[in-house]
Amino acid sequence: MIKIGGRKVKIFITKFTHDQKEYDGPNIHAKNIDEAEAIAESNGYIVLGELTDIIITENEKQETIH
Repeated sequence: MIKIGGRKVKIFITKFTHDQKEYDGPNIHAKNIDEAEAIAESNGYIVLGELTDIIITENEKQETIH
């Protein structure tokens, strides 16, 4: 849960379909899944779930291209 403008919200991941292809949608900041789904539906998105963890990995193989 994060705080935006004094309001505690969760981050929800979305997707949408255009020309029969699926794309990642925008993240929705909402208090709960019901609120997120209402926002998503009104904009043509589908809620996939709540973002709960961010994992940062280091790429051991770094390549320089000139």
